[in-house]
Amino acid sequence: MANKGKLLMIFTLFFLLMGIRLAWGFWYQPAVMPFAKQGVLDASSWDFTGNGSIQLNGEWEFYRGELVTSEQLPMDGATPLMVQLPGEWDKYVSDKKKTSLGYGTYHLKVLLPEAKQSIWGIRVSNIRSSHLLLINGQVVGQQGQPSPHPEEVIAKNVPYLSFANVTGNQADIVLQVANYDFAAGGGVFGTIMLGPIQETLASKRSSEYFDTTAGSVLFLFSLYFLLLYAYNRRFREFIYFSLSNFFAALYLVTGRERVALDWFDLSYDWATRIQFLSMLALAFAYSLFMKQIVLPKAKDRISRVLLALISLSAISVLLLEAKQFTFLQSVYIFICWMTVMYHFLLMLRRVWHNPSSVLWVVISTLSLLFYGVFENLRALGWTQDDGWIPLEIIGFSLSLAMLSTRGYFTALQKAEQLTERLLILDKTKDQFLANTSHELRTPLHATLSILQAVVDGGAGELTDRQKAELELAVGIGRRLTYLLDDLLDISHLQAGMELRLSSLDVHDVTAVALDVMRYLTDEKSVRLVNRVPKQLHWIEADEQRFQQIIFNLLYNAIKFTPAGTITVEAEQIGKMVKIRITDTGIGIAEDRQEKIFDRFEQGDRRTSQEGAGLGLYICKMLVERHGGEISVTSAVGQGTSFSFTMPAASRSGDPIHPSNIEPAMMRSVARLTAAASEDLPLALFTIYAGISKREKGSYHFAGG
Repeated sequence: MANKGKLLMIFTLFFLLMGIRLAWGFWYQPAVMPFAKQGVLDASSWDFTGNGSIQLNGEWEFYRGELVTSEQLPMDGATPLMVQLPGEWDKYVSDKKKTSLGYGTYHLKVLLPEAKQSIWGIRVSNIRSSHLLLINGQVVGQQGQPSPHPEEVIAKNVPYLSFANVTGNQADIVLQVANYDFAAGGGVFGTIMLGPIQETLASKRSSEYFDTTAGSVLFLFSLYFLLLYAYNRRFREFIYFSLSNFFAALYLVTGRERVALDWFDLSYDWATRIQFLSMLALAFAYSLFMKQIVLPKAKDRISRVLLALISLSAISVLLLEAKQFTFLQSVYIFICWMTVMYHFLLMLRRVWHNPSSVLWVVISTLSLLFYGVFENLRALGWTQDDGWIPLEIIGFSLSLAMLSTRGYFTALQKAEQLTERLLILDKTKDQFLANTSHELRTPLHATLSILQAVVDGGAGELTDRQKAELELAVGIGRRLTYLLDDLLDISHLQAGMELRLSSLDVHDVTAVALDVMRYLTDEKSVRLVNRVPKQLHWIEADEQRFQQIIFNLLYNAIKFTPAGTITVEAEQIGKMVKIRITDTGIGIAEDRQEKIFDRFEQGDRRTSQEGAGLGLYICKMLVERHGGEISVTSAVGQGTSFSFTMPAASRSGDPIHPSNIEPAMMRSVARLTAAASEDLPLALFTIYAGISKREKGSYHFAGG
């Protein structure tokens, strides 16, 4: 009910302002202002200094079918018509029929105060569609070229301010007008003002400044929301709002003072086309805006028909001549009003029970209607310019900006809330994964122990087939164990794993790693080379985690190098040591290189050696945890090079004995081999057999 009350209050305010605007015409013109009667305006007692300029409204003489000067008046045998200015001449420009096309001369005598002023300012706003203004026989203003011959008429209609030097206390004003281009009303449509120079100049400038400022604000709104739409195209209402502002600005700067026509040298034909097109486009874009706000996916036949009519109207404006499409002005205005009002009423009907989300649409629409009513009435010649400053056009734009911005920030707030929820769910998922991994390890280890005992003969002799199947089960269980270990590593890294830093010799760790990895290769087909200088490159790292990185990358290289060379190199760059592992294997496709460090991504799915896709992801996290970076370069069929950096140590540490890192390396070999191999028991037993046969201290490091 509160929302309905707000709507009712807005409508009440709208109709109240509408009534005030209709009555404004009576209040705007002071009761004491002189008024022309029988072709004479007596302003001899008017205080121009205190009361300002006067409007040359009232009864003017009109000579139909004549273009004459003051010297030719009065004309012999010609009785002038007494006509009201401002106002359209359609009823009297021709004695045969009602028409907007024709020519004639207006005449008015203005009586001025004695010797108060000699230079006067005269302001002309809207005369269709060409004229010549003379005061006491002197040409003081001209737009286009009036002529009795239609083919010689040059149409132009731009408001202007001119100055006249009046000798004595009488100004004899002659206004020659010809119109053969605007078929929806000809003659003098705007009030002609006469007054002191400074006052008329200030009045003209203030009106131009408002139009320029309002137009600039609308253009800026249009650009701003166009950029918002370009940034996030999900908010389609932004583009409709941007277009609405753009066409509203275009209509404003080509109407009233027509400041745009002073900026650009446009012909009368194109200036008129632009004004008509901007009116039609504004109705079209704003109707789409309202439809998008409340009915984004609705298929309404009436809406499509009305929008199609506006489109056809715009096409006709582009294709027809000025005197043809201007004849349809009232039709265009009717179509625009029908379209906007239909979508507005449709919107109100849909949101009456929940109007809080579209209150700004209601305000903006009423502002647009308020502006449109009086602009259209003035364009049709039914009312005159009453001096009202059209602030409602700014209200239109501001209210739409509030609506669109509100919708944008509401969506942004919801996105932030969803992001927070996702972060919480992500942490919950990681915690669940870690807890589940811990819980699964205990029963899994117990199961593996029982199975291994049976394999070793604890339950009696087994047949070869039984033993092979049990060994397969043990291998699968161990593979699952190592996968759980990887998941725990990821959980620890995401939780902020604590590193135990020490000074490590890159050469020694690499040498032991390569020596261990030879159990996984056929040395006749794959050659492992250590080109890290001995006792030269020391790093500050967690020994166990650095071994894990080296082994993962070496194992990855061996897995995808059927034959060739795998080389390890290192160099110091500033405060970091760069370690590079290069192979001559099958390579990685370019479109997959950016993804291989993601979780559960494998480098090449074409091979049969597919792991869980966690090794490189763990490597990346461990490297970044040490403050380094990891990257890959590769070419299909030519090989791959993984590079990562580690902080250089400030001092050398103690030499690393192979026996200190051999067990960890062996466990890593068994772990990843089991995790990646389908022939699990064979791979595991080969490694463990190699370990048992070797004697401690018999290692030799492969040098480069």
